[in-house]
Amino acid sequence: MDLPESLDGRRVSLRHRVGERDGRPLHSDAVGELTLGADAVTVQTRRGPVRVRRDAVVAVRAVPPAVPRRPSWAVVARLEELCADAWPALVEQRMGAWRLRAAGGYTARANTALALGDPGMPVPDALDAVRAFAAAHGVPPRVTVPAGSPWDTAVGRAGWTIDVGHGAGAEVAVLVADLRTLDAGGAAVGQVRASVVEDHLHLAWLEVVPAARRRGLGTDLVAAAAAWGRGRGARFGVLQVALRNTGARALYASTGWTEHHRYRHLVPVR
Repeated sequence: MDLPESLDGRRVSLRHRVGERDGRPLHSDAVGELTLGADAVTVQTRRGPVRVRRDAVVAVRAVPPAVPRRPSWAVVARLEELCADAWPALVEQRMGAWRLRAAGGYTARANTALALGDPGMPVPDALDAVRAFAAAHGVPPRVTVPAGSPWDTAVGRAGWTIDVGHGAGAEVAVLVADLRTLDAGGAAVGQVRASVVEDHLHLAWLEVVPAARRRGLGTDLVAAAAAWGRGRGARFGVLQVALRNTGARALYASTGWTEHHRYRHLVPVR
């Protein structure tokens, strides 16, 4: 079958012959990104690559992109725990699967209760404990929850709502990357703060001096941090960026980071 060059790199549904039974051909279908070769084609499916000889192709057509799969809440919770370990608060208290944190008000991440499961008591009682902990450490009561999670729903039902007054933005995207895809370029002018927790490199801060911006130096800083992390055993990267920070999100997207999930800060209705 003649395969149009325009399908190279597109997501397709490809039917091909895989054998014969009782004199009749047997067919199979593969759905994924198509790579054209001289004698064969490859379809990168969710289960892995499928290589097909060109003369075995029966039909092929372009199909819409796959709907992204939402990660399990267990995976989300593990990633949030890694980020919390990489950005430790000055004071932390465990309450079941919740982490009560305070750091003198510096950053919302370090001054909030991270809710990732069962607090070991009814949620209204847990939220009373959050209020008491916050008051004892001189910070506003706030709960951080993965967006759309059961914990998000439970805290919302108790009357807590999005922290619209949070200056940096109360809704945050958690991005991930395979560090092997992030390669360094030239010298950079700026700073990046990173730490390695288990097999993840956590990027906590990235800044390029104003006079040197829009030259690709942010990309170089990210790549340099990735190389540093790989040298210390990290395989993956994770970072948190406010949804309203469109410039930073564009930079990370251009360097290979993809959204894993989102979280948001909730506060009591006063």
